[in-house]
Amino acid sequence: MLKTRSPRFLAAVQARTARISASASATRGQGKGVVKAARDYLTTLPLSEFALARRTLFLARLEYHTLALVKVLPAKARRWGLARKLLNIFLRDALYTTYLAERYGLKRSELFYEIPLDSITTRHLRREAGQH
Repeated sequence: MLKTRSPRFLAAVQARTARISASASATRGQGKGVVKAARDYLTTLPLSEFALARRTLFLARLEYHTLALVKVLPAKARRWGLARKLLNIFLRDALYTTYLAERYGLKRSELFYEIPLDSITTRHLRREAGQH
């Protein structure tokens, strides 16, 4: 049985989080190989790099990994917006996963996380802002 603080257990939890985050629905219409490439990148993403209390440093790290993810996506899917969306979904899911959040100190940067926007969230935000 794996202990919840063991490196193997945390790697398995991170891999599961990557599988859920980089889903077929999150990458819909982006072409073959996108899901696998994104999952492979997110599975090995050093989460401790996001345990930052300074917004400017967090955003610089986010940008660095967004561009790095763009480079590993299949040629037809190499877009900043797609990479940022997948990274944001993954980071949010990692924050919500107690084991990862505690081990890597992700709560330090929680206020800096970007909301991965989809059409439902956008519609809700517009409605709240009075822009039906």
